[in-house]
Amino acid sequence: MKKYSGHCSRRNARCLWRQIAVFCCLLLHSVTGLAIENYPTGLTEPSEAEKAWMEEHVIKVDPKTILSQSTAEALPSRVVNIEFLPKVGRQVWGACAAWASTYYYKTWQEAKEHGWHRPDPAVDPEHIMSPAFTFNLYNGGHDLASNPTAKSEALAEAPLPQSSIPVEFGYLTIYGAAPISKMDANLHPGILPNADQFYSAFPYRAQDVYELDYTTDTGMEALKTHLASGDLATMSLILYDNFSDYPADQPGIDNEVFFANGGSKYDSWCDNPPCRAGHALTVIGYDDDKTYIGTDGQQHSGAMLLVNSWGTGWGSYLPEAGESGFVWMGYDYFKTQTDGIANYMTDRINYKPTLVGLLSTIFY
Repeated sequence: MKKYSGHCSRRNARCLWRQIAVFCCLLLHSVTGLAIENYPTGLTEPSEAEKAWMEEHVIKVDPKTILSQSTAEALPSRVVNIEFLPKVGRQVWGACAAWASTYYYKTWQEAKEHGWHRPDPAVDPEHIMSPAFTFNLYNGGHDLASNPTAKSEALAEAPLPQSSIPVEFGYLTIYGAAPISKMDANLHPGILPNADQFYSAFPYRAQDVYELDYTTDTGMEALKTHLASGDLATMSLILYDNFSDYPADQPGIDNEVFFANGGSKYDSWCDNPPCRAGHALTVIGYDDDKTYIGTDGQQHSGAMLLVNSWGTGWGSYLPEAGESGFVWMGYDYFKTQTDGIANYMTDRINYKPTLVGLLSTIFY
């Protein structure tokens, strides 16, 4: 019997096309396995150097200060900050912190300043900030998980060490973010920004980065007050298996409200699994009247509204947005089962750099 070697002669066109078909099927399986069947996360714990940077640069806010500055007699029962939010997108790499702070929050901030209503990557990519800009800077050309706060401060001061959520904000304060018309949102993390992309990022720098502890009733009320003022925030949590199946009703989920963890810690795709199950999202609102039946069998009310970076094929449909990709989290779960820290930033309104330099080095 003639043994099949896996090679085709030039004359055997049928064999050649069969091999091409097999290759394409394997490639499709590989791509869909990464981009469709799995939902990447990517949040890491801040390093000691990042924690030191955060202590110096991130402003910790007393919840009572936010409440004392509010001029509203009473908070609205429902807030959905959607007008300037970009269309729901999908991360490919472990860049959840960059998507939360740069793609959603920084885009929303600039859209609000310039009057860009619901920026759409397919229509006006020049109005959407690229998460790859801060993510690739943070990782120095590697797909390492990142932290949302430093990505915002990249948008205001001196160079940062590599880091996590606060570090994401940090890059936003220092460098800003290039729009996706200049740098694709899911550009390979091994590609660092070039000079043109840096130039396009500078006008979109952030001003300051803030940290709010919402693990108390006062903290939750302060965060809701912050959202009711027309602002956003980022947060983080450890994911469990049932989060990827949201919004299907199952233990921990009822009436599209996520209120309890279920299963094991979620291990998303990565080069060397298992990965840390940390994930960052953007908080865009709340609803005091959103009800669900909890694990105690009783009806509960109230949920925070967040936007995720897993595309429109996942999550709850939000009528105000006209698309899916959102998640409601019960107040008690949000307050007690997440990382408990919200980060937000201020914008540099009408900012235009007055002096930009380019340093070129020739190696011999």
